Amino acid sequence: MTFPHYKSLGSTRISIFQRTYKKLLLTLFTVVTLAWTPLAFPLDFEIIERNQDGLASAVKISGEIQSGDYEKFLAFVRKPSPITGYPDSIHSLSRIILSSNGGNVVEAMKIASSLKQFYPLIDVEDTCASSCVLLWLSGAQRHVGLRSKEGRIGIHRPTLPAEDIKKIPVKELEGIFREMNSSFKNFVLEQGLPLSIYERLLATDSSEMYWLTKEDLRLIGSSPAYFMEKMKTTCLPIAGRYYEDKNDANLQALKKCNSDLTLNERLLAVDSLLGKNKPVGWSEYMKGLMVSGKEEATIEPAKVEISGVEWFSSDNGENINWNDANRYCAGKGSGWRLPSVSELLTIYDEKASVLCGDFTCNVSSKFHLSSPFIWSNETKNTSEAWLLMFFSGTRLAGNKDNGEVRRALCVRKH
Repeated sequence: MTFPHYKSLGSTRISIFQRTYKKLLLTLFTVVTLAWTPLAFPLDFEIIERNQDGLASAVKISGEIQSGDYEKFLAFVRKPSPITGYPDSIHSLSRIILSSNGGNVVEAMKIASSLKQFYPLIDVEDTCASSCVLLWLSGAQRHVGLRSKEGRIGIHRPTLPAEDIKKIPVKELEGIFREMNSSFKNFVLEQGLPLSIYERLLATDSSEMYWLTKEDLRLIGSSPAYFMEKMKTTCLPIAGRYYEDKNDANLQALKKCNSDLTLNERLLAVDSLLGKNKPVGWSEYMKGLMVSGKEEATIEPAKVEISGVEWFSSDNGENINWNDANRYCAGKGSGWRLPSVSELLTIYDEKASVLCGDFTCNVSSKFHLSSPFIWSNETKNTSEAWLLMFFSGTRLAGNKDNGEVRRALCVRKH
């Protein structure tokens, strides 16, 4: 990110401003308090998983972000795979595990800007604080604690080193902070941080840390808006949800859909970052991996079997009337249909409480609903059909032509 200068300042003041900013860029978001900070280690990029073919499928980024780490990142991107001889990062940077207490914000911004080109799924394993949040926000899918259940994200207000604050006149300091906050605000909001969370960041003293709550994380969302809408049209109906369980079958399906959907972008990102250092045969290898017709990468959600009845674990994900709901399920293949009211009651669980769109549903955790109003295949009369309301477990007669907040959940018997 380029920080603007004050044209109205005299040469002496500009010099002070530039020196101050240089120090700022090296210290912004560096952990100030020591009470919660573990010993710092250099930033490391480590491949932690390979698939059955030996191709890298996940990378862990951990340690303190320091000057020169962007070059370290580029070296990682360019490193050839022992299997193919071409960069492992084509596949490994589709999924990233984060563990960092921040550090040099300039390097963090450079790395984050490049990571965005890979559209990765990013999960915080334990702690991601200060400038590390820039890396997290670069993800096309963003999660916390999927891998360890212990993840947390910390934010606080940016500041200058105390020794510089002492030297700078109040009026000049006011201008520097105004410019700094404006530039930083633009950077994080462009990466999808809600304004309310940014305001919380500004309200948190630089010597303290605000740890994002689950409510904050849901507000931020699992994806930037543009990517969520893309996933909803391509990976229906499992995208756009906030997952907390790494073993969730829908999440596993979503990972695959995201990886398939963004393969071309990752190839182009690697090609760009290789620069003039492209290995022999790279162009042919790249063309061979390029996906054609990737818009048809739509996948189905996971399926769940209960008492001899097979269910899709997610509903259709958007408003649908009764007739279209019947056609939707029939289109899934042989035997698929809308469930009866009694079948819907078998998955109603008054002890369970999960989010379903703007509501809270009492449904088994095996299911992901986007609304509590689910159509059954039973009719009350020629113009109405029964729905089950998953916040109460009671049925409701609804006009067949009205699809508002109503969903289709498909079943079939073995």
